[in-house]
Amino acid sequence: MKRPRRTNFLARLFTKFEIGDASECWKWKGTLTRGYGQFTIGNGRRVAAHRFIYGLVNGTIPEGLQLDHLCRNPYCVNPAHLEAVTGRVNKLRAPRNFASINHAKTHCSKGHPFDESNTAVRPTGQRRCKICEREYCRQGYQRRKHAIRL
Repeated sequence: MKRPRRTNFLARLFTKFEIGDASECWKWKGTLTRGYGQFTIGNGRRVAAHRFIYGLVNGTIPEGLQLDHLCRNPYCVNPAHLEAVTGRVNKLRAPRNFASINHAKTHCSKGHPFDESNTAVRPTGQRRCKICEREYCRQGYQRRKHAIRL
């Protein structure tokens, strides 16, 4: 048996959160998936609540950009707390992930500085210390040279 079609999904949408002050989070009270609010629109299609509300207020999200929660609250749907940024910027802003932790490092594990003259950047964006890389290659050469002699 089919469910009756709901025509006014916007009225339903606004019952799922409370609009407060622009500086406060608008806490999503509906369904959460992976910490983000979910909302069903026409034909049973599910959308992320924060993306949908951002689209209502600010227009479409530009191609290739993601929404970053400036308040660090994933179930906040306040469009003033959302900013369209690249995936890299979004990851680097997150406080607890490998990308942001490694990006904040100023020295390699051996204590050499990550500066312009001592840092090699791989195509993946990973930084490598040139001094340590040179030493690693030299040790590998010595191991291979010794193995040939035996």
